[in-house]
Order: sequence, then C-alpha cells, then structure tokens
Amino acid sequence: MIFMQQLRNWQEEQKSAYLYTAMARYELDTVKQNLFNSLAAAAIKQAIIWQQELLKLGCKVPNVYKPDLRTRFTAWLLRYFSAQQLRFMLTALKVRGFSVYDKFIADQVTHASNVNHELHHRGFSSWGNLRAAVFGVNDGLISNLCLLMGVVGGTNDSKMIILSGIAGLLAGACSMAAGEYISMRSQRDFFAYQIALEQEELALYPEEE
Repeated sequence: MIFMQQLRNWQEEQKSAYLYTAMARYELDTVKQNLFNSLAAAAIKQAIIWQQELLKLGCKVPNVYKPDLRTRFTAWLLRYFSAQQLRFMLTALKVRGFSVYDKFIADQVTHASNVNHELHHRGFSSWGNLRAAVFGVNDGLISNLCLLMGVVGGTNDSKMIILSGIAGLLAGACSMAAGEYISMRSQRDFFAYQIALEQEELALYPEEE
C-alpha cells in the first residue's frame, strides 16, 4: 500500500515536470517560460525524493517516465493553446504546483488593474456561478422546447401539452442539480487529495515545500 502511494506520487511529480517542460517549450513570454522551467525543475527534484523513498523500501523504480495518452494529448494541445487557456484541463490533471502559476497570473492582473487580490478571486467564483446558470438555462430551454414540439406533434390537447412542459421542467431541474452536485463533489475530492499530498510532502521535506 505504501509502495503504491509513493509510486503514484513519483508519477504525479514526473507528469507535472513533463507538462511544465511542454509549457516552457511553447511559451513566448520569457518570464512565464522561466517560471515553467523552475516549476519543472522543482517537480523533478521532488520526484527524485520519492524515488529515493521507493529505493529505501527495496522497490524497483522505472528508469524513464512514460506519460499516459491523456498527458501526451494535453502536451500536444499546448502547441496551439496557452497554459492560461488550458488551465482547467491542467488542473483536472492534478498538475503539481500549478497554483503558483495561478497566483502569478492573479498578481499580474492585480498589478495591471490596481484592484484588490481578494476581489480578483471573487470574480473567478462569480464567473463560475454565471457560467453554470447560463448553461442550465440554455440546456433547460432547448431540451424542454424539443419535448414540447414532440408532444404538440402527437396531440392537440392543451392540458397534456402543459403537463408535459411542467414534467420536462422538473426533470431538467433534477438532472442539472444532480450534475452540479457530482461536479462539486469531484472538485472537493480533488482538493482533499491535493491537501493530503501537500501534508505528506511537508512532513518529508518541509524546506523544499
């Protein structure tokens, strides 16, 4: 069990280094490029620490990291899209230390617009809520309209049409609520995983962390 967890940690650090290297390779901004190279070097350093822990347990560590298909596809996308445009995909991949880049972007925006850093974070939260609301309204309107069009094509009973519309609204609301719950629960599990990993690394090498 300990072996599997430490091997997973080694893989996470190697994956982060692989993606940071790809970000630096295709980044035109020199400042961001240096930031990505620094994060890649830090990830490699932490991967070496996990490798040493595995060797202490007498476990064999792969000589070369082989990224999975999803990681390679994301690295390929970085040729055509910036890290900022792919930030949600990179976050979903659990790229280690990506919060450093988020803070770097936030500091740039704050410096340029001379606004409070906390207000900047609230802006991201409000945007997420607005996006969910717009998506929900569009999905509800389209699906319910298609339902009503089908019912109207089969009957001219106004009561049946109204009843079908109400049923469609309730079903759509329940569906969206369940989807949003699962989405937020997944995000919460991701943050819990990151916190647990950071706590373990703080215990092993506090100075690097």
